[in-house]
Amino acid sequence: MVLYVLSLHILLSKRKKSAQSSIFTVIAGSIMAALATSQYVVDTVNIFWAFFGTNDRQARILFLHDVTRPIFAAKHSIFFTMMVVGDGIVVCLGNIFAWYRVVEYGINNIIADLPCLCCMGTQVVGCGITLALFPWFRR
Repeated sequence: MVLYVLSLHILLSKRKKSAQSSIFTVIAGSIMAALATSQYVVDTVNIFWAFFGTNDRQARILFLHDVTRPIFAAKHSIFFTMMVVGDGIVVCLGNIFAWYRVVEYGINNIIADLPCLCCMGTQVVGCGITLALFPWFRR
């Protein structure tokens, strides 16, 4: 969190000095920081449940390896959302340059569209895996 606050301070202070700083970068960074924090919270809760809810070592190991619990669905959902946001940062910044090349040089549109389709495919596969592993998640 310290690195996030420092980088946010640098981005916003440079913006005041009339340097070009994208609001998209600040929003995406804030979303990634929130998702990373929620991932830490979910993992910490899982560990506390394992150590305070069970008595012996073998029960803790079995508890932590049980992927049918709802906390694993939350963990996987947060992970896939982080992947999509991270891919979205790269795809959106890359598409700015790709669309410039499409318009300027008349290159095929698939150069700009393919990364967006791959990003959407990642989200579909992530949601599909979450729903397949956790059927109770569909209710």
